[in-house]
Amino acid sequence: MSKKIKNQKSKNGLAVLIFFIVSILIIPNIYYGTISDKCLEPRLLALSIFMFFVIIFTIFGKRNKFRVFDYRILKNPLVIIYFLYLIITGISSLTAINKFEAIYEFLKLFTFFIFFLYLILFILPHQKSKIFLIKTVIVLSLIISFIGVVQFISLLSETDFGIKSVYTVTGNSAHKNLYSQLLFLTFSFSVYGLYYFKDIWKKLSFIAALASILLIIVLMTRSVWLALFVSTVFSVVVFIFSDLKKIINKKIKPVIISIGVVIGIALAVFIIINIVDTKKNIKHHLEEATDFSSGNTYHRLHLWNKTLSLIKESPFLGVGAGNWKINIAKKGTSISDKDNWKNAVRPHSDYLWVLSETGIIGFLSYFSLFVLSLFFVLKCIQKTKETENKVLMLIFFFTVTGYAVYSFFSFPKERIEHQIFINIIFAFIVFEFDKLFSNKKDTKQKKTKKIPIKLISIFVFILLLSVSYSSYKRIKAEIGFNEIFELQKKDRYNDIISLIDDFYSPVTTLEFAANPVLFYKGLALDRTKVPNIEVINLFKKALEDHPYNMRTLNGLIYIHSKDKNYKEAERYCKEALLYTPGDARTVLKYAKIKERIYGKDSAYAEIIKVKRKNSIKGIKKYIKFLLRNKINTLIEKTDNKKLKNKLFKNGNNDKFLKEIYKETQNKNENFEKIFLKRIITKMKKQKDVLNDSSVQRLIKDYQIELPILSKN
Repeated sequence: MSKKIKNQKSKNGLAVLIFFIVSILIIPNIYYGTISDKCLEPRLLALSIFMFFVIIFTIFGKRNKFRVFDYRILKNPLVIIYFLYLIITGISSLTAINKFEAIYEFLKLFTFFIFFLYLILFILPHQKSKIFLIKTVIVLSLIISFIGVVQFISLLSETDFGIKSVYTVTGNSAHKNLYSQLLFLTFSFSVYGLYYFKDIWKKLSFIAALASILLIIVLMTRSVWLALFVSTVFSVVVFIFSDLKKIINKKIKPVIISIGVVIGIALAVFIIINIVDTKKNIKHHLEEATDFSSGNTYHRLHLWNKTLSLIKESPFLGVGAGNWKINIAKKGTSISDKDNWKNAVRPHSDYLWVLSETGIIGFLSYFSLFVLSLFFVLKCIQKTKETENKVLMLIFFFTVTGYAVYSFFSFPKERIEHQIFINIIFAFIVFEFDKLFSNKKDTKQKKTKKIPIKLISIFVFILLLSVSYSSYKRIKAEIGFNEIFELQKKDRYNDIISLIDDFYSPVTTLEFAANPVLFYKGLALDRTKVPNIEVINLFKKALEDHPYNMRTLNGLIYIHSKDKNYKEAERYCKEALLYTPGDARTVLKYAKIKERIYGKDSAYAEIIKVKRKNSIKGIKKYIKFLLRNKINTLIEKTDNKKLKNKLFKNGNNDKFLKEIYKETQNKNENFEKIFLKRIITKMKKQKDVLNDSSVQRLIKDYQIELPILSKN
């Protein structure tokens, strides 16, 4: 081999290694501390910029790899289905309320698709791609495990071990559950490292595998525990019914022993924790999974039920990518009326998420990616003669199965690091399947066929730049919102308006909690004493970005009430309560508006609908005001001074009023009737009261039955 060829291969190998270092070691560890979601947008921005420069280097480098290449592999069914899912995601923007949110989700998926294709076409064909991949993943596993161990030790030094305290162990992720899922993904690669490597890398693989599994145990993420169990069971079945059980050699036996040691240590730690932990955190956490009346399981089922309702409304086209968080608001996703304004931004199930946003075809294409990849893996295990490839395919089977399991309970499709890993695995599966089952004659015929690279590359550049720009703007908006919340405390409303004008754009119409950005601007404008019509117009524009947002609807209720346009305020009250019936804050506003239009009795008819446990600040005071008005009306209806005094005295007894009001709600009866019955019953021996004509008239008007008195 000539020196020129050797140098070229060396350069290519270095490029492949750099590709894996950046995509696996650097991007998943990017962390921006001053924004709400410290990982999502910064990592997407990094990935899109990285892919932009990678493709530029590939096209404009000394050796233009795009000039002529074998495009036949792109006809692989998994590639086609992936492309179909991408197209359907893009088309879904046509049905979306907020089209820019849908387009953003399409751009995000496009970035992963380009990453996936680049792996297949230019990275994986290199002979050292597999070893580079395994080593970089093992290093990542060691890094994130070290971070997790340090955080866990710090936790134990500050507080007791428990499910609530363990949420502080997030590793390099935004949440401990997402961190646990990432540990699961890296664990399988570490297991393969035990088989593939020798000496130091074998030891590092063992340390990484052991640290990952121990952290998965103590993090108590039930979806990952289930994924670990299910993927292990199915992988063992595949192992038993494949040729692998027939070829257990000297190299595989130590691996099985090492895995046994890891599992043994993990089980020992699990048992020790249960013995030492007097609060039985793990036991209670497992029991909570089957508690359908309260806790996370109840909340999640509630969310899924609302999502299914959303799916029934638009089963074929979906509500549009990125628009679940908008449309779900009209279903009232909160468990109690107190948190109706706390928006759900994801359904905690990737499958329901995809189905609700892209419809049946989008869901089938997404789900088919997992089914087809597992099918390809099984075919590769059956076809390949190399033990190393069989073991690698079995590892991929384990990982994809586990990923598919915890996707049902979580949202890994949203997270950049998870998508990097699953796309690497999909690409490897496609590449290995193509090697084993491709038609060599067909390859020779079409290998030199040219495609319009310049046109495609321009299109790719534009979209990748759009992703980078969108991510940058969203990061800027999140930084801005952190400042806004501080400025609100200082009443610096003009600064808030200037800040929003600076970062607001079509891709930043909603803040991280899915509230319209323009709502906050409208709120600030109102505090600067501008004409009400300007605030109203801004709130209406905010509704265009999110028509079911409770904050904006209540903002319009407030500003129309302030403008004394009570009929218009009433209209927005009805709309808000249509989406979230019984919302305490809206009902309070509605009651006060109805008092203005129809009177106090109409206001009381609304306020009594609010459940006591969901009452908020201000509502109790207003209820007392309405109740005392009713009592004053009763006082005016009687001429008996003793009864008047008794009614007045008890009407000012907060404890007694609360008791009567509670009984009124429980029995769904008239307040005056119950109140009068209690008072008159107490005065049963006072003949001058009972024989009073005005008192008798009250007893008759309110149909009060006094069986005790009838005996006298």
